[in-house]
Amino acid sequence: MMYAHGAALYGVHHELSSFVFNKQPMTGIAWKKLMPVNWQGANGYAQALNANRTLAPDYSNGFLSKYAETSVENDFNTYAELVFGKPDELVELAENYPLIAKKLRLFIGAYNALSPEMASIFNQSSLEAVAAEPESLKMSIKATIPKPTIINGE
Repeated sequence: MMYAHGAALYGVHHELSSFVFNKQPMTGIAWKKLMPVNWQGANGYAQALNANRTLAPDYSNGFLSKYAETSVENDFNTYAELVFGKPDELVELAENYPLIAKKLRLFIGAYNALSPEMASIFNQSSLEAVAAEPESLKMSIKATIPKPTIINGE
């Protein structure tokens, strides 16, 4: 029964984090920039679900599981599993793998942007202390806004 509870807990956080991920499009853009240079995601759900999960995770590239390697969103989702399910394990990984610490910072930022309550929780956690700023993720948006068109001579 304990296993079912643990699996359900991971599943809930994993799936709910998709709402956060999709509500914060800049997080996805920044997260993708942290993926390995020649990284290729899975070609569809079937391939993602069939990822060989018996292989060790590629921590040096910031992945917490083999399933995380299948898409940017699945990578984000696996951070939710550990942030809310095994934070002490994630702290240890972030202390030893710089890319995990950088992805953790983006994860925390996405949740903080949506909820001041989450910001308060993270500010008091050991996760906040090990999360590292990605150094080369400065982005700018340039928009050209056309002059309004006058309708009916007004």
